[in-house]
Amino acid sequence: MTQPSPRLNGTATDAVAALGALWSDSFDRWVAGEISASQLRCVLCEQAPCQCPPFGSAGYFALVDRRHRAGPGEAGDAGEGC
Repeated sequence: MTQPSPRLNGTATDAVAALGALWSDSFDRWVAGEISASQLRCVLCEQAPCQCPPFGSAGYFALVDRRHRAGPGEAGDAGEGC
């Protein structure tokens, strides 16, 4: 019998983080009911409400690439449409 990966032992947040997910800095405040969904900052463009280019566009994917390359808390150049 195979053993589960040690990277996936823990919370769901740990599992998603292991996959390289980035979280909005305002997500916890939204979940707690402190802010409305319209005030939730987008993890890609870091604007509230989201100002990302249309999903699937070249600008959107360039923003995704830049945001993941920058890492958590370092948006870098937000790019076109932000």
